[in-house]
Amino acid sequence: MNFTWTTLQVSDMEVSLHFYQEIIGLPLKRRFSPDGVMNLAFLGNEGESEIELICEPSNKKVTTQGISIGFMSKQTIEETIKILENHGYQVVSPIISPNPNLRFIHVNNPDGYIVQLIQDMRK
Repeated sequence: MNFTWTTLQVSDMEVSLHFYQEIIGLPLKRRFSPDGVMNLAFLGNEGESEIELICEPSNKKVTTQGISIGFMSKQTIEETIKILENHGYQVVSPIISPNPNLRFIHVNNPDGYIVQLIQDMRK
């Protein structure tokens, strides 16, 4: 089996798309509304697992407890922090380095999901 996607319920599709496209850097692969009410969007790099965003206008309470997702950054952690701050996001953890090859931080996405942004120090 191959891991295909992770589904996240979101309260505002446009705000979430901005976060994942402009800050995380994921391209939008497809977006549609199967019933004219619910909105779905799939984001991801070619050949990689995708993030599926689902926005149902009737579901304004999104549950984020226990969910965390991680992305390998192309920038240094310091550059990533500046990008986040320029977009109004606050880093919610110190820089964590569990070994000499890895550094990461945590930020909350627009709905409060924990997003881990990782720097591979070998690159």
